[in-house]
Amino acid sequence: LATDAPLGVGYLRQVTLYGKLSSLRDGAPLALDRFAVPSRAVWTSYYALGFVLNAGCLMAGATWAAGLLQAHLLRRLWECLRVTRFSDRPMHPLQALVGLGFYTLLPLSLHLEHWARVGSGPRMGIVVS
Repeated sequence: LATDAPLGVGYLRQVTLYGKLSSLRDGAPLALDRFAVPSRAVWTSYYALGFVLNAGCLMAGATWAAGLLQAHLLRRLWECLRVTRFSDRPMHPLQALVGLGFYTLLPLSLHLEHWARVGSGPRMGIVVS
């Protein structure tokens, strides 16, 4: 697929081809493929983690954006548990880590931005002009 690409780009391309696009991967297994995680578990953990972290941040001070995020996370978690039919194809562990990082930082960034605007909350050296 990407034999003429710079070092690491071919591997990155292989990692990003999953789900319906996984048929485009070359036949060689990737180094971390043996640690692949079922997609249902990954997506459910994204929304569950985001829901719990956002609930904790909501206790520190509710904003309309955090409330909307909480509703979104709850809806997506419910969809993962009750509605969505996931494929049998597993998710690469690097993709799972990126998603966990995103859903960890999303609620925290909303609340840090809110605290920076109103001037209360934790002092973390944030300057908003």
